[in-house]
Amino acid sequence: MKGFQIRRRVRLLWQALFADRFALKAHIEKKEQSAYALSVLKSGLRMMKVDPPRGNQPFFGLGPANLRVNNATMADLARVLSHVVGRPVVDQTGIGGRYDCLLKFLPSPADRAELPPNEQPPADAAPDVYAALERQCGLHLQSTRALADTVIIDEIEKPSEN
Repeated sequence: MKGFQIRRRVRLLWQALFADRFALKAHIEKKEQSAYALSVLKSGLRMMKVDPPRGNQPFFGLGPANLRVNNATMADLARVLSHVVGRPVVDQTGIGGRYDCLLKFLPSPADRAELPPNEQPPADAAPDVYAALERQCGLHLQSTRALADTVIIDEIEKPSEN
């Protein structure tokens, strides 16, 4: 079974659990909110094009200070970056195809605050994710407003005791 099929089944199991345990009823709406627009720098893209593509599924490896991107479209990358930067990322690159890259960056200040003092990265270890995208991938994130999926909770109940 492929990874995306497993993730889909797990998501459906969680949905069923919440619907059963909390009588949760929700739907998804598009709402305008703060987002980032992903675009290519004038100096050009610095990612390796995968030619021919290795299937239709991307692979992402996210560590505390790096993001490995394999066989991903720009839309795939935008979705993963939204988790890294904490808000929706909209692909405005206009680039097709699939790409590989290794993005090395410092964790956000909030993430660094959770690290023990002896594991703090040196200040010059790597740039933040925004600068790393520009230097290592030739991509830029610009603050904007955009329509993004938002979960709207219609109904929820306190669960009964077991």
